[in-house]
Amino acid sequence: MRPETASERNVSRETNPRFGRTMEWDTAAGDAVLRAAGGMTRTLNGEPLAYGKRNQSDDEDFANPHFIASGKAATAA
Repeated sequence: MRPETASERNVSRETNPRFGRTMEWDTAAGDAVLRAAGGMTRTLNGEPLAYGKRNQSDDEDFANPHFIASGKAATAA
């Protein structure tokens, strides 16, 4: 097994994909702290994770899509 490069180590520490089921109340506080620290939580389409989602045609109210949370260093890259 080859050793990780510095950039690979940064990505693994600075990003957190979430492909499991979550609801807005599961993510709101952590997302707020992450944004305050300069990071961002984005959907797989690159949109910021939105809150107050109601009447979604493909899911129930307040359900989150899959997303990736990124720290400041990963967001700037």
